[in-house]
Amino acid sequence: ALPSMKLNITYIFALLLASLLLVSAAKKKASSSKKTVDSDVGDTGKIAALSKLLQSTPVISLSDRNFTKFVTERPRDYHAILMFTATSPQYQCGVCVKSLGSYEEVATLYNRQYDISKTPIGDRVVFFKIEVDTGRQIFGELQLETVPRLFFLPPVDVATPKSSISKFEVDNKVLLEGTSRILAEIHGITGVKVEVMVDPAPLVFVLSIFAALVALFVSAAQGDLYGAVLWYQSTKIWRVVSAICFGVGVSGSIFCVIKSAPLYGMSRKGLTIFATQGRDQYLLEGIIISFMTLLCAFAAYFLTLATKIRRFPLLRHLLVILSLAVFVVLGAYIFEVYVSKTGWYHLKDTMPPQLWQWISSAVKKSTTLPKRLWRVSEIWLFESKDWAGFQKKFQALVVDYLVKKK
Repeated sequence: ALPSMKLNITYIFALLLASLLLVSAAKKKASSSKKTVDSDVGDTGKIAALSKLLQSTPVISLSDRNFTKFVTERPRDYHAILMFTATSPQYQCGVCVKSLGSYEEVATLYNRQYDISKTPIGDRVVFFKIEVDTGRQIFGELQLETVPRLFFLPPVDVATPKSSISKFEVDNKVLLEGTSRILAEIHGITGVKVEVMVDPAPLVFVLSIFAALVALFVSAAQGDLYGAVLWYQSTKIWRVVSAICFGVGVSGSIFCVIKSAPLYGMSRKGLTIFATQGRDQYLLEGIIISFMTLLCAFAAYFLTLATKIRRFPLLRHLLVILSLAVFVVLGAYIFEVYVSKTGWYHLKDTMPPQLWQWISSAVKKSTTLPKRLWRVSEIWLFESKDWAGFQKKFQALVVDYLVKKK
């Protein structure tokens, strides 16, 4: 049974922590307020029209009728980011739908932090999308045959030399790699920095649970110190803590937080869980690997427990087979993912040059027996197709060598 608890200190502790969380959330909300600087506003009529449209949607839809007004007409006192897409169900473009979600998220983040009616021209960005159904003339003029496509157009005035929109196209991989990648590209091309504003609700929830557990421990110790110490030493509690710590470490969650990694990525085939770049990672990717690694470990643990069942042989055999199957399948999948994520990694880089030279060198007349045995093992594992062929290689490499040595 749990030790007796005095709830007064629990309530005080929880109240203090709740106050800190509210202060933190308030600061976060304050930091997300729009950046407004009285500056050169340029074409006030067009900016006012855009501001009105942006009140209802972060991404403005263009068509053949209004494309000239907001994009090609001069002066244009803002960066125009154009996404050409085809999200209608008849086109069955899953990539278009998913990438549009990331695009709209970026536009929402920008509009929360900047007010284009009061932002300097250099920091003013407007996000547009053009659907193939409503912009066929534009698609034809730009000779666009595939979607999604992305363009970053800089501000222009009346005196700016004319140039083709095609010169400002950005690699569509930017759209496929998620919000953080799009934000990085915007900052690199326009110089405008947009911060990823994290929803504090999940953090508040986790910290509240942590605070409740800490308050529970403190209250337990206040009622019965000796009993609380025994409770704190419970192996079940520390097994859970160890599993959580191990899972966080394996998942790379700290890396994801530091790099503001997206939840998942996009490719031409649709949603992707595992990042194509070996050194990159998505948040969901890390969580999946963490759970798979823990399940693999639990399967090995349950395998040892199942072997101890004596009264029910059939049940023992079933549990052993099931645990072994889970362990092998998950282990094989983890290894497969590891190989795909470390294509840039070479085993020889972890060895002394002399050792790698010995392993990779060819067998000569002067080659010693250990190297010959190593070569025989390579033939057995990777090259041998039948027993007769392996016998011939073994005869030539080992038996003949030993006969000559005698």
